[in-house]
Amino acid sequence: MDDRFDPNRLRLGDVLLYRADSWISWAIRTFDNSEVSHAALYLGNDRIAEALIKVGLTTQDRSTSFNGCNWIEVRRINDTALDMTPVDCVAEKYLAAGNRYAYEQIVLLGLICLTRKLDFDNPLVRSIAHRAMVAADAVIQSLRQEGKQPMICSEFVFRCYDEALPERDDPYTLEIISQAANRSRRRFSGLRQRLGMAAIAGAEPLPTVHPESLLPRLESRLASLRPTAPASSALATEGRQSELEQFINLYAAQREGRTLAAAAAQPAPAVGMEELEATAAQFARNLAEVLPEADIDGRPVARVLRGASPAARVQVVIADFVTPGDLDRSPSLTTLGKIYP
Repeated sequence: MDDRFDPNRLRLGDVLLYRADSWISWAIRTFDNSEVSHAALYLGNDRIAEALIKVGLTTQDRSTSFNGCNWIEVRRINDTALDMTPVDCVAEKYLAAGNRYAYEQIVLLGLICLTRKLDFDNPLVRSIAHRAMVAADAVIQSLRQEGKQPMICSEFVFRCYDEALPERDDPYTLEIISQAANRSRRRFSGLRQRLGMAAIAGAEPLPTVHPESLLPRLESRLASLRPTAPASSALATEGRQSELEQFINLYAAQREGRTLAAAAAQPAPAVGMEELEATAAQFARNLAEVLPEADIDGRPVARVLRGASPAARVQVVIADFVTPGDLDRSPSLTTLGKIYP
């Protein structure tokens, strides 16, 4: 069966999900149990809006955006009669302020390690998660120093739909399948998580956080931690990611039953669960300071959350955390086919 999709048939609002094979893309796909590691939004007239590494929010033409990918899956909202103008308006709003946002794949991987159920019995997985969160933490702190807000590629796409209308019963908001119960589907809105303060009240757990992931284990630790000051240079961050790449390549070889050369197959230093949870707690505590710029009843989020627990602040920060895999699994979207560059 031919699953090819003619890129000339793309429409405003189509969600584009990318398959690439870099080491970090492989890790994102593997740890998120997905075939895709990047997301973008089609705006018409050969314009694709996306969050890019080292660039942030921007637009590219199709040829440039698709270059180097294995394939790009095209997904469209089920209600094809919906006017996509509200989605486009949100996208243009974010693009106009694009210099305020930044995206790094390592942050996406770090958040996946924090919120997904992974095989932490495997020492390689523990080592990868530890190093990914340390590297992601350094990047986030560096962005804060620069006055930038982290914006995950798939978060951008999700927010364009989620913020299209302010109503609670918003037909644009994309449903996300809960990590807690893969068989169930329920509507989830990051915007309404903030406006309704459901996250602070703890009334509804975030569907993108698995109950057996690291994050739910950390509430008591978070209460005693303070945010740490930025303490890493760009060179040190690159060094961490280079080391992380080695461990990911080793894990890929382990999963595929391959044998690496002796120089590349050194065993990972042991990282116990206690050390891993301590790293995760500090990463989460620093995330609590990366508050969104949205208002709640006309007041900035930071003012409303003054005095809130670190755990509650983390919930609000990651209310919009949606991975490319979450978008690929969303029952709100229909798969139309794939574009093969």
